[in-house]
Amino acid sequence: MDWIKSISKWNTLFELKEDHEELGLKGWVFFVSDFAKDLKTGKLKYIITAPIFTGLGVGTGSASYVLEDIELIQLFIPIKKTFKEYAQELEDCYFKEEVTVYYCESCDEKFSVNKDMEVICCPYCKNQDIKELYMGSHSRI
Repeated sequence: MDWIKSISKWNTLFELKEDHEELGLKGWVFFVSDFAKDLKTGKLKYIITAPIFTGLGVGTGSASYVLEDIELIQLFIPIKKTFKEYAQELEDCYFKEEVTVYYCESCDEKFSVNKDMEVICCPYCKNQDIKELYMGSHSRI
């Protein structure tokens, strides 16, 4: 219950304890994007959403949910990372992908492709005399 008292918008992260029909799969991460007061009861409610990276920055997912504090306690466990730290991880994962680097002996060029793509020839000279050099991370930028 203590973590509920210290929730702050766009900062506190929590993950699903188990699969949920509406919210998603165990381990999915959410945060409080806003607070709302129930008009009938006056009780504070939490508007939660999943953080997503769009290529321009981290924002809210397309679906938001309104929960009471008891539902947060029942469904989620807090994460020690801040929203800012998690957002940086999402961005880093987005801009880096696993690639295979090849070398073309014919035109003396190196090129990289997604590790799951089949390479038939050099994209520069179309020669099929290529050699795989290594696999690793490559920036999308």
